[in-house]
Amino acid sequence: MNKFVLGKKLRRLRIKNSLTVSALSELLMSHNILASERTIYRWEQDISIPDLNTLKILSIIFNVNLTSIFENPNSNRLSLSKDEINFIKMYRKNKNFNNIVLLLTK
Repeated sequence: MNKFVLGKKLRRLRIKNSLTVSALSELLMSHNILASERTIYRWEQDISIPDLNTLKILSIIFNVNLTSIFENPNSNRLSLSKDEINFIKMYRKNKNFNNIVLLLTK
């Protein structure tokens, strides 16, 4: 997924749920996720991206399926690509895989 779609999607979900950045930060803290207002702004501006665990918690807070956070509204595709399936398999085998990917993409 293009991370530029992710930031916009997170912002839309936050606003749709009538949450301020401060309120979202507090909700994340109640789930043991430390994310300052600045961090959330950085996600929404596509300066950084949340890790997978944080995305899972965000999907719970926004009451959406985790995969819907990654959906590109401009795409007609209805299934995952081979690379996406392989990425998921690698993550499931090694929970640190996500951190490795994040380090490599910085």
